[in-house]
Amino acid sequence: SMDLLNFASTSKLGLLEPMRRSESMAPPLLIRSSLSVALITVLQYLLPGIMVTSVVMITMYTGVGLNTDIEKGVFDRFRSMPIARSAPLVGHILGDSVKYVLAIVLVFTLGLVLGFRTHAGALAVAAAAGLMLAFTFAICWIATLIGVAARSAETVQALSLVLIFPLTFGSNIFVPTDKLPGWLQAWVKINPVTQLSDAIRGLL
Repeated sequence: SMDLLNFASTSKLGLLEPMRRSESMAPPLLIRSSLSVALITVLQYLLPGIMVTSVVMITMYTGVGLNTDIEKGVFDRFRSMPIARSAPLVGHILGDSVKYVLAIVLVFTLGLVLGFRTHAGALAVAAAAGLMLAFTFAICWIATLIGVAARSAETVQALSLVLIFPLTFGSNIFVPTDKLPGWLQAWVKINPVTQLSDAIRGLL
């Protein structure tokens, strides 16, 4: 009888051990699952704004590169050639458009790797990319004006940041508009970066 009792107790302990292990493992698994869902939800909101921020920040280097070329006399050489006076300027901007496309593709691809999912079709994704490129093309002309007027590349960078920071950080890229302080919402609602980010989120 003692052997039967020992066998029964041993069997009971053997059956309870996996249950104890599963109970001890359940909270970490639940926490990880909850964190994964939360991170993906946040990523769904953030990625469109991050794409907008990345291309807007790159426009600064359009002005910096243009100013550097002017200081080195590159544009003086172009003036001696039988080409339209606007050709070097337009060519420089169109060349930088390739950087904008690469930035959008890289950020979007990284977002897909991290868990971002879009339920839109290829046409909507292309429309979102085109909208970002159109906005960036408009902003880069301001950077171009700064690059032509400024005396040094450092001045171009400083003035561009003064323009870019209120547009990017004073928007709903990172935080929904209704979660921001009331005094800030007035600016965020009319901020063109906010309008663009909302449009990209709607398309994607």
